[in-house]
Amino acid sequence: MPKLLRRPSPAMLVASAALFAATAGVSYAAVTTPHDPSFTARGVAFVPTSSVNGVILPLTGANTSDLVNHGMTLSGTHSVAVPTSGIYNLTLAGNCNSGATDTYLKVVEGNGLVLNKVDLAVGFEGNPSLAAANTVHLAAGTTLNMVAGHKGADVNCGATLGATLVSADA
Repeated sequence: MPKLLRRPSPAMLVASAALFAATAGVSYAAVTTPHDPSFTARGVAFVPTSSVNGVILPLTGANTSDLVNHGMTLSGTHSVAVPTSGIYNLTLAGNCNSGATDTYLKVVEGNGLVLNKVDLAVGFEGNPSLAAANTVHLAAGTTLNMVAGHKGADVNCGATLGATLVSADA
């Protein structure tokens, strides 16, 4: 004797639809969490070969690309100020004029060069365009500087610093 399939009850249909909607909502939120660049600033400076520790690039104009910058601002002429403790993604890209060799760029915490923590460094023998990224934890009030250095002829170096707040401390 064949078994008859039972039709689902209206309550089962409503429960299934609610479960599907709840699951889809969680997936959607996870996929659309923003990780776009929050803050970018550019700097160009004359970098002589005699500068053993490199030169801090003066930062100009925050360009937030129409995105929220999470309160990051330029602090003076050389630093980006981080107002919120949390995880940040730092990006750095730039190069030096022809004549430079062993070019390097780095993001340094604090207002000076000596003994300050380096959160992102990239270098290469020769003089290519350099780019790198690093995810770090920064405390509120941390300032970030861009530093450029090289060997070879005295040249101008330029770079772009990006800072993105990935997640704030709870």
